Amino acid sequence: GSLVTCDFRGNRINRFKLNETGSGYTSTQQPDVLASNHRAFRPIDVRVGPDGALYIADWYNPIIQHGEVDFRDERRDHVHGRIWRLTAKGRPLSESPNFTKATVPELLEQLKSDRRWNRHFAKQELRARGAAQVTPALDEWTSKLAKEDAGYAHHLLEASWAREGVNAFSPKLWRELWASGDHRVKGAALRILSHRWKELPGALKILESAVTDGHAQVRLWALAVLADIRTPQAFNVALRVLDSAMDENLDFLLDLTAREQADGWLTAFQKGTIKLNDNPRHIVFA
Repeated sequence: GSLVTCDFRGNRINRFKLNETGSGYTSTQQPDVLASNHRAFRPIDVRVGPDGALYIADWYNPIIQHGEVDFRDERRDHVHGRIWRLTAKGRPLSESPNFTKATVPELLEQLKSDRRWNRHFAKQELRARGAAQVTPALDEWTSKLAKEDAGYAHHLLEASWAREGVNAFSPKLWRELWASGDHRVKGAALRILSHRWKELPGALKILESAVTDGHAQVRLWALAVLADIRTPQAFNVALRVLDSAMDENLDFLLDLTAREQADGWLTAFQKGTIKLNDNPRHIVFA
């Protein structure tokens, strides 16, 4: 539940906690994961490994190049570097399956894993197997998911991402995602739709509802899809986001859409093709 990143200037590994705020997030800094008083400790990258441990790439150099230090400074270390592995004491490391040897049904079961690593590489391997193998198995797998399972919507979402990996969009599966009561799942569904709106019948009608959804993150993603459609009619719908609470992200994206697409919607408005919803606030913003 944390973001972990490197501060090579401060010789430390930082950690941040994310919290939803409107259509975006705020981060709160937590106690450092690791800090050193050794000036050569220069963590430049950190990743989660297949065993669940944190792996830290340490550049190991007392000098960082900011121009004020001579390139021939004798303190520069050109030959050393370190990789640290950070684990939890007293807790076994995670086991990682051999994805290349797993069957398609076994890979699909990995989509239920609570480990992001497993889900990610299962989808990578499914993509390598191709649509002919994966799509029929995915349809069977999703049809057998228990709707009463607390993870049902997330499993459907993983199945949708797996379909995207083999370029096999399913309008039926998408509508099931959209019916979820979880704003995170609905936002993710709209993210998929930003690439697939041409393949979903009645997409603009759905977006009319999405752009006035009760959660700001859903409205933001709806706005992103409407911006991608790039028609005066879509811009007319996008302006309806103004009828709900706005924040900095929503305002920025709507402003950007209005400016970038002015040649389209402004001409249509002047010709009377669109009326900008007959709403003075919409017209004033545009």
